[in-house]
Amino acid sequence: AGLSRLRSPPMHSAHISVDLQDGWNGSFFCRETVRGSYSGVARITWHGIPKGDLVVMRQPSLEAAVERVRLRGGQFIKARTQP
Repeated sequence: AGLSRLRSPPMHSAHISVDLQDGWNGSFFCRETVRGSYSGVARITWHGIPKGDLVVMRQPSLEAAVERVRLRGGQFIKARTQP
């Protein structure tokens, strides 16, 4: 009796540059899951210098995931630029 191997559809990945503010940028690497949600990691840089990474948990759409990078990136920047 032969067993066939179950295969899931391929996950799509993307790299998106997200301009944040005043020289800050988020380089967002994300993947689409088999259920159509998106998650990934955004490397936050200031004038090209890496300052940290943000993990973006499952979001219902790519647009929602990018918006999450903008929101959390803004909070990241605010926490590091206030005296």
